[in-house]
Amino acid sequence: EQSFNSQIKTCLDVFVKQWTQSQKSLNEIGDQGLAALLSELEVLAQFNSALLKEIQEAWTVGHGDARMGKIFKEFAPFLKMFATYLGLYEKWSSPNAKKPADDDEYTRFSKACESDPRCKGLNLNSFLITP
Repeated sequence: EQSFNSQIKTCLDVFVKQWTQSQKSLNEIGDQGLAALLSELEVLAQFNSALLKEIQEAWTVGHGDARMGKIFKEFAPFLKMFATYLGLYEKWSSPNAKKPADDDEYTRFSKACESDPRCKGLNLNSFLITP
């Protein structure tokens, strides 16, 4: 969970925050699918942070094994969010999906983000496949 949480945070910090500071939004360059996907990723990040906190507290207090079932039972209804994310990801990553690859600003932005040391050489798709 910690690794998963860390990767989502990196994606949001590097790609999403920088996009919000750029001159063009994803919608303006024609990638509404990516905009929706990243928005859903922000929701998953909040959920996963809460889940990770509960797991860590259970292990810190002791008897973590006994509490895991209760924690997952409590969080189970929210796991449906992953299905929503997966549907958006499949739609965005399909060969027929419109991609703004011809947009120079989008290309420059992607390359700049990918060169961020926090990405460790991974591209946006590598982070989006994580959930």
